[in-house]
Amino acid sequence: EVPLSEVGPGQVLIKMLGASINPSDFGMIMGSYGRKKELPAVAGREGVGEIMEIGKNVNHLNPGQWVQFPDALGTWQEACIANAVGLKVLPEGLPLEMAATLFINPPTAWRLLHDFVELKSGDWIIQNAANSAVGQYVMQLAKIYGFHTVNVVRRDNLNKFVEEAGGDVCVVGGAGLSERVKTATDNAEIRLAI
Repeated sequence: EVPLSEVGPGQVLIKMLGASINPSDFGMIMGSYGRKKELPAVAGREGVGEIMEIGKNVNHLNPGQWVQFPDALGTWQEACIANAVGLKVLPEGLPLEMAATLFINPPTAWRLLHDFVELKSGDWIIQNAANSAVGQYVMQLAKIYGFHTVNVVRRDNLNKFVEEAGGDVCVVGGAGLSERVKTATDNAEIRLAI
């Protein structure tokens, strides 16, 4: 346990509402994911909190607003004092589970669909690990944009799961994958592989 300091000028007190647990969190804890935090440190990279108190000179935020919990401070804690500048306010009415998981996997999926090739409605993409969190967001976003998805998974019986997530084709990886993909897509050109 660590005590909270007083809310100073330009700062806010944020109460944690919900935080996710991502594989990257464990990589951070083990020191194998990108950057290492200086110890002592709080784990967790994604979550949402409620502003409970604002300090002097904070004019753009109000108590009661939900904000992205600052990942640099660690999201696996009950509360923190944070600088008000740069805090992202969330739209009102988001379900807590959605708000707490908006900041890592959805933007990753968006970038995968936009950073490598220019896709247009009707284009086909293929992805592996399709039943992962990022894979599900890729399927959902692709459906919104009108892209078709081939979703490679590791085991049978995920067709319904993929369909409900917005995917078009579900195939199990392994021998003969390229031929099965050609058959399922009527030999369509695959514009992006993730």
